[in-house]
Amino acid sequence: MLYNRFSLWCALSITCFGLVSGNGYCRAAVFEENSYSLKLAQAESDLHNEKASVTAENFQYEEYMAAGYEADKNRDYSAALNHFQKALVLRPQDSFAERAIVNITSYAFDRYMQAGYSADRNKDYQVALVNFEKAQQIRPDSVYALTAVSNMRQYLAVNAQSTQTSATNGRNLLLMIAGLIITALVGAGVLFLLLKRSDVPPEESTEANISSNEPLRESTVVEAPIAQSQVTTNVEPNPVVASRNGNVNPVEPAPAMLVSPSSSISKLDIVPELIEDLKTSDRSMRRKTIWELAQRADSRAMKPLVELMIEVDSQERSLILEAMTQIASRTLKPMNKALMLSLEDENSQVRQNAIRDLTRVYDLMSQVTKRLSQAVEDSDAQVQETAKWALQQLNQMPQVPWEMSAMEDNKDSINRM
Repeated sequence: MLYNRFSLWCALSITCFGLVSGNGYCRAAVFEENSYSLKLAQAESDLHNEKASVTAENFQYEEYMAAGYEADKNRDYSAALNHFQKALVLRPQDSFAERAIVNITSYAFDRYMQAGYSADRNKDYQVALVNFEKAQQIRPDSVYALTAVSNMRQYLAVNAQSTQTSATNGRNLLLMIAGLIITALVGAGVLFLLLKRSDVPPEESTEANISSNEPLRESTVVEAPIAQSQVTTNVEPNPVVASRNGNVNPVEPAPAMLVSPSSSISKLDIVPELIEDLKTSDRSMRRKTIWELAQRADSRAMKPLVELMIEVDSQERSLILEAMTQIASRTLKPMNKALMLSLEDENSQVRQNAIRDLTRVYDLMSQVTKRLSQAVEDSDAQVQETAKWALQQLNQMPQVPWEMSAMEDNKDSINRM
């Protein structure tokens, strides 16, 4: 900057000297020198501003990337994705930002969906809706996330309506019980007055009173389990009624019990009906059916879902794959637990069979690894990144102790050579 000021001062001095001397040639030379000095100063100023802009842009890029990694560490995947996208805007086609976005989009979406499914199984629909909405923010075009959000909102609306209906039914039940009690009291009072005014001898009146009260007591005993069955599933012990001779006889329970209106529909086995609904031509109904099968995680739905994949489009195939993943994850947990218990069994034959079963699982994993290795060379860049990430996850499996000792022996032999 000092050099620019000195050049400008020299140019102005030469200009003033030319004007004083009155020489036209000198004035032209002075103006040319002045113009050149001004252009040089402007060029240096532009270069300085450009360097400052690049430095500020690099600083902003580093801030966005650091904030994205910090948010990813804290499992705030939506904020991490937002920071990485801002960094990619500053540096288009930046490999680090693109790889970070691909990884976040992949495992963050899966974690939010898994958290939503877990909350749904625990009947915590509000938490499930929040997780599904976060997954939808990461993948707005995911049909499965859209379906999950829609279903959760429907469940919340139905639960709110059922809660209001249950409160209304509870009030109606209390009013009905109060009415029955009042009716029984009024009937008992009327019978007492009629018996008191009659001229029947004491013994006969007592027998008539007992015989007239027996149907009332029996009807009351029969009605009690019916009313109780609408409130709780616990069965009261058999009531007793005094006979004419003073003995206590048990009363037979009611032959039929009413079904509680609040019994859960989910206890019914509707998986066969859902499997039949997969054959419908209505795409919306098929998607809802696939969703329900994923929630129930019944292994009977695996084969029909695989057969359906041949006939549907790519969107429904994606739904089917995610549904099968849910079914498999919930089916493999008890199998894994059984294998672990078998490996600790006292019988050596049981332990041997468990090891053979584990080798079959390993064979399946080796086939999957080969297929993932082929997917690394896929034409789509995102598919390549996802396949690489999956292989890295599989390669993080711990080594066996004898393999580690063999590697150490090899290192020792190499060092001796």
